[in-house]
Amino acid sequence: MHLVGWLAFLVSATLFIIGSSIVRDVWALAASIVFLVACLFFLAPYIFSRGKPNE
Repeated sequence: MHLVGWLAFLVSATLFIIGSSIVRDVWALAASIVFLVACLFFLAPYIFSRGKPNE
């Protein structure tokens, strides 16, 4: 269930990037990219631990 929440955050970040690009708001674009990268950092352990036994 946590994965669904993180996917929603990724969609949200992507939409913020698109929106800030359309209105050419550099600060909002930078913040949206940082938010997207932070979401990916939080998802990285989940992605890289798939298929591996729990230690």
